[in-house]
Amino acid sequence: MRGSNGYYLARQHQADAEDFAIKMAPIIEDIMVRERKAPTMERTAERLNALGLPTHKGLKWYPATVFRILKILGPDFRARVRHQRRMSVAAALVELEMKLSGLNVVDE
Repeated sequence: MRGSNGYYLARQHQADAEDFAIKMAPIIEDIMVRERKAPTMERTAERLNALGLPTHKGLKWYPATVFRILKILGPDFRARVRHQRRMSVAAALVELEMKLSGLNVVDE
């Protein structure tokens, strides 16, 4: 990338990476929110590969690739995922409580 066009190529590559990160954000968010255990970059990469989704360069996903996407998306994205995971857990607890109350369990 040296030469007179190196600066412009680097800027274009960065813009392409940002566009791809934005395109992948809803998919990565869904994977991370649905993860039963705490989401990791390893499991996220495995899931993206299992879905048959290639990276921007058409390659296989690795944890470092997920890390770079999350870095581009920024802390607000990660905070939103954490919030949605908490809300999912709270909703599951309410649902469980409703099921248990419907059983009419009597303490003896």
